[in-house]
Amino acid sequence: MRFPSINNYIEAVMNLHSRLLTLSDIRTVFDKEGYPLFYSSKGVVTFMVECSGKVAALKCFTSVKGYERTSCLAAAGIIHGSVVESELLVFDDHQSGDYYPIFLEFDNERVADEAAIYNEGLIPFESGGLWGYKEKETGEVVIEAMYDRVEEFEEGRAVVVRKGLSGLSKPDGKLVINTIFDEISWDGSAIAYCNKKGKWGCFDRSGREIVGCRYDWMGEFSDGLLLVRSGGKYGYVDLQGVEAITPAYENATSFDESGFARVRLAGKDLVINTKGEVQ
Repeated sequence: MRFPSINNYIEAVMNLHSRLLTLSDIRTVFDKEGYPLFYSSKGVVTFMVECSGKVAALKCFTSVKGYERTSCLAAAGIIHGSVVESELLVFDDHQSGDYYPIFLEFDNERVADEAAIYNEGLIPFESGGLWGYKEKETGEVVIEAMYDRVEEFEEGRAVVVRKGLSGLSKPDGKLVINTIFDEISWDGSAIAYCNKKGKWGCFDRSGREIVGCRYDWMGEFSDGLLLVRSGGKYGYVDLQGVEAITPAYENATSFDESGFARVRLAGKDLVINTKGEVQ
């Protein structure tokens, strides 16, 4: 399936009432200039919408990878919502006028965080050699300058560093992951990859541990599996933190959009599926 571009989706949500099959009570949220409130991440563009008077997030997919990744995270309970198949009518770059799946999130902490980002427009600021966050439009300080370094918010989370240790902050300043890690890489959506004393693990956006800090290296989740290295061997961990494929390979890649990965075992280059079966 070839998904539309961001601009195609923007055009669609500008007239959302005529572009949905069944979800007739959803309305687009617009900014002061009458433009849809949205942001984009890996293979996904997210619009703020209202449904029965409540704020929700409408995620539209710009790639197969974005669609599959969102589906995997939802199935594992890392993000909450549901994929609605063939719901949104979009005139894509080829003017096909097809319907495409969307993902809806209602009434949860994640949507509230995202709404806060839209409403506040938080940006980093420096004061006395320390960093915090303030509202972009008004300049009002939201998170006091207390950190050695901060990163910009992405989907309601930002990496902050204090006394050389990293944590993960919400827009209200509360830490979902305390500043106890040597390094944190936030994927801009759902997973924080954390390093402590040279070992890597990962946590979801609420701070729940998925994989403990026990691996020498790890990539990012792809097709529901995470490439890891332990004792010089590569393997794969699933979204429940279980080793789906035990580290045994001399080298390996993440799974591609077709659900295959290239590995090396006993000097031989092989292709495996997500069950570890050689193809």
